[in-house]
Amino acid sequence: MKYKEGILLSPVTKEDIKRNYKFVGSGVDGSVYRVNKDFVYKFYNENSDRITAFENGVYDEDGVNVADYKNLRDKGKRVDNRALKYIDEDGVILAREEAIIKAMEKQKYVKNTQLPIDIIYVNYRVAGCVYKYYPNKLGIYSAAYLPLSIRLKICKRLLEKVKELVDNNIYPIALAQVDHLFPISKKNANVLLGVDLEPQIIDLDGISTIYSDKHSDTNLRVVETNLTLLILEIISRLKINYNEIDDFNYESYAQEMIKNGIPMTIVDEFFDYFRVDIDSLNHTISYMQRSLRK
Repeated sequence: MKYKEGILLSPVTKEDIKRNYKFVGSGVDGSVYRVNKDFVYKFYNENSDRITAFENGVYDEDGVNVADYKNLRDKGKRVDNRALKYIDEDGVILAREEAIIKAMEKQKYVKNTQLPIDIIYVNYRVAGCVYKYYPNKLGIYSAAYLPLSIRLKICKRLLEKVKELVDNNIYPIALAQVDHLFPISKKNANVLLGVDLEPQIIDLDGISTIYSDKHSDTNLRVVETNLTLLILEIISRLKINYNEIDDFNYESYAQEMIKNGIPMTIVDEFFDYFRVDIDSLNHTISYMQRSLRK
């Protein structure tokens, strides 16, 4: 049943869905169930609209932890636990319903990534959203086991998708999420990979994404930091542990990265800023692709 351009469920129907449909996965802000071959329902957790302060953080005006880039892989370090964060042109954080509606409206500008499709209401209150279902997916780190030419192609496509999002002021700030015990698993991953080798950015209504009506340099830096880590780890097949890098061992890290195919200019930029901008990453991948064809 449609309500306010959304899907209206009763509490009983919601519980029936959770009992009878396939459980796909869960995260900090909700649980996901496959309702048919094309779509999943994501139901938000009861506490997903709370704002929680974490110790040892430095947060910008948008609530993004900018204190320590070494911890950006950890979603738990962010201060805002709301299910979707949308900041309007006046800097006001919108209420959940309006935030999801405005996020959905951005789809007309975004062609390469599926944003939330619809809102789910339970007892006329926002309880979740509808997403496209992607079957047979692994986590993006499964790309590290493929030949270099394919790794570069996947990374190139991911860069195109991320650039389109940030150009529309959509900031996926946790791209490098990974299950450390099983890196190829889609558990905890915000980028999936299927048999078609097309990277799919997911969870774009969760705390891992920030929407805005205007550009944010701070959010862009966070995206680039996570994206750089993800791409360099896939290309080099190295695990880059920020917490182990210091003034005494960064040169050995740099040498390993260069030995594993990362150009020296990118390695230098990475260790100067712990990130590489999207254009530089794109140029680097193009250069590496041309080198392979020689």
